[in-house]
Amino acid sequence: PRYILQNTKVTYFEALRKCNDLGLQLASVNNAQDNTLLKAAIGTQTGPWWSAGTDLGDEMKWIWITSMNPFGYTNWAPGQPENADTNENCLIVGFPVGQGETRWKDEPCGTKYKYICEDKTEKRQNRAG
Repeated sequence: PRYILQNTKVTYFEALRKCNDLGLQLASVNNAQDNTLLKAAIGTQTGPWWSAGTDLGDEMKWIWITSMNPFGYTNWAPGQPENADTNENCLIVGFPVGQGETRWKDEPCGTKYKYICEDKTEKRQNRAG
């Protein structure tokens, strides 16, 4: 599968490392097709989960840290990103919390959440197919 859900709760940076340790990357959602795949992976599970999104480098300029690409597609929950106290610099998916939810919210990077890894090799195979 393209997206692999991990149920251990860790910080954003731990999630980055743990996906790497598995030979995977923390998940990015680059378009509506990615979001459809993510929704399928989540099914009826309840988040939130860390993804690779962050604006740590430049406030309110969101990128996928795994590719350094700016967001070309967004799926923010209503009222997001709210950036409370300018310390909500990392992106969770699955907000507001509910079954099968994939919308986005900014959160402090040190908060512990479940996380989603992405298999990039799967993407390459699909594109070639």
